[in-house]
Amino acid sequence: DSLIIISTRRDGVLALDTAGKVQWHHNLRTGLCSNAVLTVFIDSYGNIWLGTWSGGLNFISHRPSMFSTFPFDPNVSNTRSLTDKTVLGLCFDSHNRLWAAMDGGGVVMIENGQRKATLSTEQLGTSDNTFDTAYRSSDGKLWFGSYGGWVAMADENTLQFRAIKLEPQNGNTHADVRCFFEDINGNMLIGTGSGIYVIDKEGQLTRHYDTSNSGIGEDNVHSISRDSQGNYWIGTFGQGLSILSPAIKKKKK
Repeated sequence: DSLIIISTRRDGVLALDTAGKVQWHHNLRTGLCSNAVLTVFIDSYGNIWLGTWSGGLNFISHRPSMFSTFPFDPNVSNTRSLTDKTVLGLCFDSHNRLWAAMDGGGVVMIENGQRKATLSTEQLGTSDNTFDTAYRSSDGKLWFGSYGGWVAMADENTLQFRAIKLEPQNGNTHADVRCFFEDINGNMLIGTGSGIYVIDKEGQLTRHYDTSNSGIGEDNVHSISRDSQGNYWIGTFGQGLSILSPAIKKKKK
């Protein structure tokens, strides 16, 4: 179909169909180097070349992009945007909704290419709005961990959140939540700046591991995984990788 390409000096470039309907619109928010597009050239392949004021040359391929972007935009009415520039955790639920943990912008839910919800302290029950990680467990629960040591959890269908505050142990000052890992019994292992906390299937905090009672190399745990023999692989911030037995005891380093 024929498109009319219109360049502007203040809002990038857009394409209209013959009925005057906007088919696409590109500007700084969607990746152009400048909003001032002064000249447009379409080559024999259908690629579009844009000459801009102070932003150099931009290129729009004739093939659909493999990627779409959700940039930060302080204008909350823009549903194709995020609430912060930094995304620290991602997970999908069974309804094909993407949940993004934001560094200061709460938790964002994206569905069908649009931001449909933004959850913050009020909805999640936490005292801080900086979330480092997101996870969906096998029983359909969503888990979000905050820098302030909060774990917010809810069934993905009801979205009625309950939050647990993790208190630092072993002389540590922070229990910032960095990762989640579900074990074979459905318990949630939570890596933090104060070791590993365990929450059972009923949502109760049951155990805590740190350098004083386990084989963890240091208390600042950033990743947890498990191999086919049941050994745990624990990634730390400053002491490398620890390989522990199924009982979280030291095996080798």
